[in-house]
Amino acid sequence: TNTDIKELYDSIPKTLSEDIKAAREKKQLEANENKYKEASALLEGDSLKDLTKAEVILNELGSFKDSKDLLKHVSASLDKKKSGQYDEAKTLFYEGTETSVLKAIEKLDELGQYKDAPDLSKEYWSYLKKERSYQNALKAVESEELNELRDAKTKLEGLSGFKNADELLITCSD
Repeated sequence: TNTDIKELYDSIPKTLSEDIKAAREKKQLEANENKYKEASALLEGDSLKDLTKAEVILNELGSFKDSKDLLKHVSASLDKKKSGQYDEAKTLFYEGTETSVLKAIEKLDELGQYKDAPDLSKEYWSYLKKERSYQNALKAVESEELNELRDAKTKLEGLSGFKNADELLITCSD
């Protein structure tokens, strides 16, 4: 009958709209589930990079499953790991070798904006450049060749206050 057809026709937009809504919700649920699985897998890695990525994902998930609880755990683990890496970088720097200073810089750079890691990294790079220049000047002074001594003098003038550069500069001037 005409009434049945009209009722069917009138219900189509409502049913279609509900189907689309249900499909979107299902797709979002599947996406969240995949993100949750990814975050869980990253937590098994336990590296700074993995934990940081897991933290971002868990933040995106909000209250999906136990994401908030996991996020608290991840944030605490990250803070502990970053603190340990920060301290390790300082220890490596004070070992004083070029290799250890380079490792310290690498560790600080991995920390991103944690504490003063970016500033400390720049400071360590500055130290490393001065140390390299100092070592080159030291070799030149030890060679006692005139051209090498001139080169050493130029380098040492730029290193005033670094180690015993001022004393070596006097040696080059004599």
